[in-house]
Amino acid sequence: MKFAHLADVHLGCWKDSSMNELGTKTLEAVMRKVLEDQVDFILISGDLFDSSYPPINVLKETARILRHVREKGIPIYIVAGSHDYSPTEKTILKVFEEADLLVDVYKASDSEDGKIKLTFTVDERTGAKITGILGRIRGTDVELYRELERESLKKEKGFKIFILHNFISELKTKETQNYDSFPKSLLPEGFNYYAGGHLHIPTPESMRKGPLKSTSPIIYPGCLFPTDFGELESGIFGGYCIVEPTQNEGVLVQWREVHLIDVLPLHLSAQGKPLKAVQEELKGLLKTKDMKGKIVTLRVDGEMSSGSPADIDFRELTELAFKREVVNFFRNTQQLTSKESVVIQPAIGFTRAEIEAKVIRENLGQVKVTAWDKETEERVIKDLLEKCSQRRGGDQKVKDYDAEKLDLFLKVLGIKQIWEEYNEG
Repeated sequence: MKFAHLADVHLGCWKDSSMNELGTKTLEAVMRKVLEDQVDFILISGDLFDSSYPPINVLKETARILRHVREKGIPIYIVAGSHDYSPTEKTILKVFEEADLLVDVYKASDSEDGKIKLTFTVDERTGAKITGILGRIRGTDVELYRELERESLKKEKGFKIFILHNFISELKTKETQNYDSFPKSLLPEGFNYYAGGHLHIPTPESMRKGPLKSTSPIIYPGCLFPTDFGELESGIFGGYCIVEPTQNEGVLVQWREVHLIDVLPLHLSAQGKPLKAVQEELKGLLKTKDMKGKIVTLRVDGEMSSGSPADIDFRELTELAFKREVVNFFRNTQQLTSKESVVIQPAIGFTRAEIEAKVIRENLGQVKVTAWDKETEERVIKDLLEKCSQRRGGDQKVKDYDAEKLDLFLKVLGIKQIWEEYNEG
C-alpha cells in the first residue's frame, strides 16, 4: 500500500489571477508526481479551496486536474476544511463528489446514546479504512470531537486512517502558538495514520530532514503554495507526503517539498530617512538584485524623518520590477510610519485566523462582565464571530434569517431565557 497526503491547497485565495494560476499549476504538478509514484489513493485534509464559493475559472481548472487523476483509477479522499466549508454548512466539495471526482469521508450519524458515529469509507484496492471530521471556522469543530462515539472506531480492525482539519495543542511551537487547537486526547485512538490539515507549516519538523518512521503519527504536510504575503516572504512552501505501511505496524512518511518558483524577499528600513532618500534606496535595491523569473516581495518599515508613506512612488517601483522581468511584485508597508503622520498598526500574522486570534486576545478584559473570565470571554467572542459570518440562504426570508440570528446570539450570550421573560413582561 502507498498513498499521498496533501492539505491546505487554498485554490483561489489570491486577488491576483496570476497567483491563482500558480496555485492550480502547483496542484497539477503535485498530482503528476503522485501518479508517477504509483500511489493507491490520495488524501486531502481540507481547504482544497479558499472559500465555499470559489471563482468559476478556479473550479474549472480544479475539475480538470482531478478528473485526470480519477481517469487513472486513483481515488481521492477528502474532508472539508474551515475555508471550503461555509458557516451555513455548504461546500462545493459536494458537487465534486457527485461528479465522482473525490469522496468526502466525513460521514456521520447519531448513535443510540446521542453520540456522533462515524462510518468508514473502505478503499477498494487496498482495504484501507478511512474516516475523519471536517474543519469548522475558528475551531468550533472541537464540539464534534467531544461528542464522538469512540469505542467502535477503536475496535475496527484493519489499516485505519483518520483525516482531521485542526491543530493538536501538543505539537505547538513558537511560530504556531496562535493557531486554534485541541488536545491530542480528543482524537479517536487506534488509527495507523492521522492525516492533518489546517497548519501551513510542515509538522513534525523532522520530516524535512529525511523519512520518518512512526506508529500512529500525526502529520501535517503544510500548504502547497503560499497563501499570503507573509508566507511568500518567509519562504513557507509546503509539500506533500508519500506514506507506506511498514512491517512493524508503523508507517514510513516521506515529505516532499513543492517549490515551482523562486521568491526573492527584499527589505528596507526607512528609519530616520527622508522621503527622497527612501525612494532612491528602493530603486537602487530593485536595480541590483537578480529577480528575473521570480516573485519579489518588498517590505518597507521604520519611521521616516520626513514625508508620508503615501508619497512613496510605488507605481515607479512596480514598473521597474516588471521591466526586470519579475513574475510578480508585492509590497508591504504596514509597519512604515513617519514623524509627520501617526498610523495605527494592524495586527500582524500569517493567516486571517492568526490575526483574528491576536486582536481578540489583546483586547480581552477591556469590558468587565460579571462571572466571565478571559477564557469564557474569548469563547463567546469566537462564537459570535462565527454566527455573524453565517449568510442567509437563497430561499430563506429576511425576517426568518433575522429571527434565527437573534436566537443564536441569545444562546451564545446565555441570556435567551431572560430575553423571553423580558418580552413576555
